[in-house]
Amino acid sequence: MDRSGTDDFADRLVERVLQAREALRDAAEARDAAAVARALDELNGALRLARAHGIPVPGTAGVPEGDAGTSEQVGR
Repeated sequence: MDRSGTDDFADRLVERVLQAREALRDAAEARDAAAVARALDELNGALRLARAHGIPVPGTAGVPEGDAGTSEQVGR
C-alpha cells in the first residue's frame, strides 16, 4: 500500500472512532441501552483496529486496550 493509501485508511479509521464516540454520547443521553451497546461495540472495534495498525487516535493516550467503557460507565 502506498503512503497516500495508508493516510486515507488512518483518516477514515480516526473518523470512525470519532463517529462512534458521538453515537455513544447520543445513545447515553437518550438512555437507550441497546444503542449504547452497539456504539460501544463499534468504538471498541475501531480502537482495536487503530491500535493493531499503530494509528494514533485523539483522546486515547493512557487508556488501556479494550477499555472504551461499559454501559454502566456511560453518562457518569
